[in-house]
Amino acid sequence: ERDRLVQLVQRRGFRLLPIKDQEATLDLYDEVYEESVVRQARLDPVVFAEYCMTDVESGVPIKLCDMHIKWQRLLGTQKQLVLIGPREHGKSTMVVSRIIWELGNNTNLRIKIVSNNDANAIKRVTAIRRYITSNERVKRVFPWLKPAKDGEWGQKRIYVERSRNMVDPSV
Repeated sequence: ERDRLVQLVQRRGFRLLPIKDQEATLDLYDEVYEESVVRQARLDPVVFAEYCMTDVESGVPIKLCDMHIKWQRLLGTQKQLVLIGPREHGKSTMVVSRIIWELGNNTNLRIKIVSNNDANAIKRVTAIRRYITSNERVKRVFPWLKPAKDGEWGQKRIYVERSRNMVDPSV
């Protein structure tokens, strides 16, 4: 996509346009590109993670490495999966990302987070809550993914708006 944009800008006809028209053309290109990424993020958990998930310290969108991409692909093919990896290698981020993506694609899901202790599970639920309510990109990809009007939105469980009336929490 970047190469196509460079080719557009280098065209003689583009450079002859008034600056205002050049800016409008580039803005339109940005909007179309952004919309294509949003549509891809709805279909692909890897694109979703790179578009929506951010580094905790810098706030910059993350870039998945091969290991994370393989994890996301495995999460899509295995009914049950245990991810084992060293500390600080993105396991929790990948799981949080995948849970949000799955809920965005099926708000009727019920997901249980199991961790080595209650505090770590609460951290994951809190992260999911924050991404759903505060991350503008998540809202753009899944505008229908929002807290249920009549369900709990707490530290240990959250309910998202669903198409069916269900007793158990979403997460």
